[in-house]
Amino acid sequence: MHIQITNAVQRDIAFIAKVCREMKELYDPIMEGASERQAKRYEEGGLPGNYNMRIISFESSYIGFEASKKLNEDVIYLVGFYLLKEYQRKGLGKETLNILKNEAKSEKIKRIILLVHSKANWAIDFYVKNGFRIVGRSQGEVVAFQHEMNEYYINNTCLMCCDLKYFL
Repeated sequence: MHIQITNAVQRDIAFIAKVCREMKELYDPIMEGASERQAKRYEEGGLPGNYNMRIISFESSYIGFEASKKLNEDVIYLVGFYLLKEYQRKGLGKETLNILKNEAKSEKIKRIILLVHSKANWAIDFYVKNGFRIVGRSQGEVVAFQHEMNEYYINNTCLMCCDLKYFL
């Protein structure tokens, strides 16, 4: 498998919106309309200025996107990570996460954190299988673990963390 991750540019907005809309089936039962709202936010506002968005490609085809923000010298917040349905459950998500972890390690990052909806069991299971653990289920717990997350906290989410291992 060969995954490539490149910085998103304005012309990628239509693809990013498509990926958001494809998540409707998964997310509407727990966050009705959220996928469509997110797609429209990108279409109307373009690429966000407060975090980095990158396109995930496999065999020269766009398959998803990831968005992240460096919170401090030790921590990266994975704002979003989505693959088109046809590319899920094929090991591509795991491979992409491994690339993200290796990139973070090369920058001496100590941990990657993310928020996931507490009812998105498929996502929680995926992240647990890939080295993440739940470290906070309430806003108080989330902020106590990583104070910068106060401005990003969303109700009904839990904070997950992957501590990156370094070998000398």
